[in-house]
This record gives sequence, structure tokens and C-alpha cells, in this order.
Amino acid sequence: MERQYDLTHMDFNPTLLYTGKQKVIKAPGYHAHSDWTEITVVLSGKTCYRVEDETFMLEAGDILICNPGVMHQNILRPDEQPSVQFFGGFTDFHFKGYEPNRFPTKAGSCVLRLSAESKREVQRLCYEIQAEREAGKPGMYFVLKAYLMQMMLMMEKTKNSSMEGSAIYVRNNE
Repeated sequence: MERQYDLTHMDFNPTLLYTGKQKVIKAPGYHAHSDWTEITVVLSGKTCYRVEDETFMLEAGDILICNPGVMHQNILRPDEQPSVQFFGGFTDFHFKGYEPNRFPTKAGSCVLRLSAESKREVQRLCYEIQAEREAGKPGMYFVLKAYLMQMMLMMEKTKNSSMEGSAIYVRNNE
């Protein structure tokens, strides 16, 4: 008997590649990841990203989703305070109706702006992930992966929610 899943094909078991939190004071080069998805959550401050030659302004709580092959770069502006950002890279997942290893986004956007409540939950998960990494106890990978899975599922469920204002995709500079 084949199992039916509501969001994913097969079982949901992504591979966590990396996580991290940092105050961004140096802009990385314009780059893409060939075979994994990276999410960036702005924890504090505001920042600007160049994605596929479009510019997006992000604020605390916004999530940047860069699927495999998407060129992106954090742009630092001299008149702004550095932002604090959380990064996570993952692969080996498949949401129904989308290509494998690609987080569902709406055409023309890669920025997910959540409701205030959802922002707080995502930021809480980012800080829990960071605390777990710093503790470095046995089983850490599985705990980090569980937090990441919670975040991914919450992002997917929230953006598909019928609740008005729960999440929107932002086009450049909206």
C-alpha cells in the first residue's frame, strides 16, 4: 500500500548541509549553489540582496530562498548598520508539485515575508538551531535537522495558508 503525504513525495527527510548565524560585515561574491537550497533569515536589521540581477530589500523576519542555480549576493550599503542573518543549506527533499530539491516559490520572487507571529516562530527556531550548534552535544545533527524540518514545513504551510496576511512573496522592492 502506497502512503499518501499531504506536502511531500515519499517521506520528508532532507539532508542538512550547514547552518550558521553571523553579523554580515563583508559581502560575499555573486554566487549560486549547484545542488542545494539555501535559506537566509534576517534576524535583525535590514539588508539588500541581489538575486538573478534584481534587487530585494529584506527586513528582520524576512526569508530569502535561493534554490539550486539561483545567483545571489548580499549587498552591503555604507549608510546601513550590518544585519544579523541565519543561513541554512539543505538538499534531498521534494514537495509535491515541484521539482526535487527546490523550495516552492512564486514566479519572480525569492523573498517570503511572514506575519508577525510566524516571524517570531522562525526566528525562535533559528536561535534554537544556533544554541544547539554551540552546545555540540551528541545527536546534534538530528536535533538541527528536526528544527530545520519544522522551519521548512512552517514556511510551506504558512505561505499556503488561507489566513489573510500570514505570508506573502515580495517582488523586488515591494
